[in-house]
Amino acid sequence: MDFDKVIRQRKMIREYVTNKLQVQVILRYSLIIVKDRTTKKKLRKVAVDQEYIELAPVLIIVCSNTSRSTNRYGMRGREFYSIIDGAFA
Repeated sequence: MDFDKVIRQRKMIREYVTNKLQVQVILRYSLIIVKDRTTKKKLRKVAVDQEYIELAPVLIIVCSNTSRSTNRYGMRGREFYSIIDGAFA
């Protein structure tokens, strides 16, 4: 199956949001888009010097909300569920 098709067909729904503005706000705070060469160079250093970090035209940084997961699930939320949520994003 084509990767593009897999991404478009994948769904995971926990809560329904009917307001498009809410979705845009969530995306704005959960994902960081990096195009700046200097920033990518710095990120490469903290990513164990992985060259592709700096060479990629665009980086999408997924941020986990560990406090939300901790409040909901305790330590397992902080150390596991917040990471899984980021991976799903």
